Amino acid sequence: LIIFYRLLLSIYRKLILPAKEVHYYGKWSIVTGSTSGIGKEYAEYLAKIGINIIIISRDESKLIKQVDELISLGKENGHVIDVKYIQHDFTIYDTEIRNQFYNKIDKLCKELEIGLLINNVGIANEYPKYLHEFTDNEVDSLIVCN
Repeated sequence: LIIFYRLLLSIYRKLILPAKEVHYYGKWSIVTGSTSGIGKEYAEYLAKIGINIIIISRDESKLIKQVDELISLGKENGHVIDVKYIQHDFTIYDTEIRNQFYNKIDKLCKELEIGLLINNVGIANEYPKYLHEFTDNEVDSLIVCN
């Protein structure tokens, strides 16, 4: 009886129950690691469906370019969206810089109705290495960022 109940519940959740709209959670989203790869695709998807976005990445020139691209993408799909950016390198271990970044995020979270966080930032080594082949800076960056 329990197995049958679990089966029906699973079918209901996956096939019958509609997914919540992203707009349900809030008007704004935050996407880290947004200038390339999966993070960029997430940001573009959110722009297409009309969600305001805060993009965070380490390369400010890419961020500035991406702001215009996302606004244009929103317009192409019939939405007027607002896009803000924050330049931050997540591999930096300096406590003062990290605290400034967290304060900036905290301020934005209080001002805006943020309903979605896509935390996509991360780094990996270029090719497989043994642990003893990593430099101290590489290890620190991997730990701090990931």
